[in-house]
Amino acid sequence: MKTISKRDFVAFGVAVGGLASPRLAFSQEAVYVGKAAGSARIGLEQSHALFGNRAHAISELWAVAERCAEADWDGYGAEAIDLDSVLIAQRLLRALPEGDPMPEITPEPDGHVSLDWFGPHRRVFSVSASPNGRLACAWLNASERGHSVIRFDGERVPREVLTRARETMRP
Repeated sequence: MKTISKRDFVAFGVAVGGLASPRLAFSQEAVYVGKAAGSARIGLEQSHALFGNRAHAISELWAVAERCAEADWDGYGAEAIDLDSVLIAQRLLRALPEGDPMPEITPEPDGHVSLDWFGPHRRVFSVSASPNGRLACAWLNASERGHSVIRFDGERVPREVLTRARETMRP
């Protein structure tokens, strides 16, 4: 069995929607089958009519992962995006309630992925998805600012994340 490169794994993750684990080795046949099986799912998730803005956010997440898959992607020594961080961010995006505003996706120099909501009146809320499932949060809401670390179970968006994202985006 041949171990594939990190860049190939990102391509595989795009094909199957990020369901694979970056710690596994895949044969060329398994990669081919994974791509074929995942194409229907990706085509479905990319449907704006069925998945709305979530489809765009997930596509953007994987585009960032692919663009930043190698170390020094920013020319200043940034670490390669950690695929576990991408998978956590994807699970968080999928768990956001229908109709809630989707965040912008930003790579971080430490290899994590940031989900950022930019609202009116100088309001910002940022969630950094780390590979261990912890969400580092920071916010600026006019004169209020703060930060916290929250555990994400991979299924339900923590209440604080929903509250802060919604407060940030309200008119």
